[in-house]
Amino acid sequence: MSGVMMPEQVATLMPKVRGSSAINPTIHNLFATNASAGTQFRYDGLSQVVFNLPAFKGSWLNPQRTYLRYNFESDTGCFPVDVVTPFERSQLRIGNQVVSDVLDVHVLQKIQSNMERVSTKLANANKTGDMRLQSKDATADVAGMNNSPACLKEIYNNGGTTIEHQLIDPVLGRSWDGQDKYIPLGFFSGSGNSSAELTMWLSPPEEFLVREDAGAFGYTLTNIELICEVVQMPDAVNDKLSAHLNTSGSVKIPLSIYRLHNTHIPQNTQNAELSVMEHAHDLENIISVIRPQNRPAITNYNGGTNWNSNMVFFGGHGDRTVPEGDANFNTTGAVKSIQWRYDTKLYPQKRLEAGAKDSKALMLHTLNTLDKWDEDSFLGAMFRNGTQWDYGGVFCLVNSFKTSRDDLLNGLNSSATSGALELSLILKKPAQVPLLVQHFTKANYTLELKKGGFATIYNGAGKEGV
Repeated sequence: MSGVMMPEQVATLMPKVRGSSAINPTIHNLFATNASAGTQFRYDGLSQVVFNLPAFKGSWLNPQRTYLRYNFESDTGCFPVDVVTPFERSQLRIGNQVVSDVLDVHVLQKIQSNMERVSTKLANANKTGDMRLQSKDATADVAGMNNSPACLKEIYNNGGTTIEHQLIDPVLGRSWDGQDKYIPLGFFSGSGNSSAELTMWLSPPEEFLVREDAGAFGYTLTNIELICEVVQMPDAVNDKLSAHLNTSGSVKIPLSIYRLHNTHIPQNTQNAELSVMEHAHDLENIISVIRPQNRPAITNYNGGTNWNSNMVFFGGHGDRTVPEGDANFNTTGAVKSIQWRYDTKLYPQKRLEAGAKDSKALMLHTLNTLDKWDEDSFLGAMFRNGTQWDYGGVFCLVNSFKTSRDDLLNGLNSSATSGALELSLILKKPAQVPLLVQHFTKANYTLELKKGGFATIYNGAGKEGV
């Protein structure tokens, strides 16, 4: 077979393929089923938000245009300082099956936000409330916003502001690793049920809010809506799709599920061997963050010398002017070296060592193992006082088990043995406080949806009970 190559400037003059005019996308605003006009959601009051997705006949849900919108108002005197993370758990039910149940979703949201592109974070600051690319120095002469208490109270107190919230959900989410396949809502029509139920639990306010002084903590969510695009297709199109997609009367959708595993490092411990039991047929990566076990309310925030919140992650070196081993080095939880192990395999083969004045080697490993070496990732950025990675509280421990940068299912089969993933971790000095290490494992599954509202999760080649 032979062909003639044409210049792109000529080839693109050809008419584009015309889409079907019978396909009708519509935007729907869904309100919480456990709310009415004027309902306020608070951690110390109505602390669950529940949405039911209608089973539109002959329709499909587009997760790429689905998001959460609400008005966020913090109580007088307290405010968030980076990502607005009011949800600690998210659960999705399809029919009578729990398809996903993400714990500490506010921590996972912060991790994903730390890996955003710098340009994305800067452009979306007004939508998401994450203004960390502005100065952390309240006295800095910076055009626009900064992180001073006065500025943040202007935004979040006295009526609050509207926030666009990314759903951290393997089916409905559109985050940087969310799925992009349409969900067949029409499969559930006639079943007498909604197609899916999304339930979210609110976070304790002290987890992500701070104050300048002693006082109460709290926040209120109002006007909360799930914005979704429903694509309605004519019966003829749905019949053709069914003929091509359906096997045994079902549609199979690939998705990635995060599971949380908590481990602990006792106070005064410097060497730790941590185990994670995750039996997945296709384990893609594991992301670990270090936090203090005890997280009292922050009541001394000033936007300058004290700009931390309880959502800051430990592990970075800290002040670059004070090297490891110096008598004045006192960074809590700074990581010296790590290595993952599964069975006889080591990740990486040579133990990963941090430098005496920074943790840049671990940052480079993170960006490369996640195939983000060609992105302007926020966790690799700098601000006027130092690096985000070592000083800005975005440190994390990451290892990807994928063998190539593609959509193939080529991760680690961690169910091949009864053994655990093991993390060997050494700190630069003994832990000054008890530490919590939270591991989020990302594994790939298949969601099978059947007509009538039945759902099944496949872990690789075998079914997994849900």
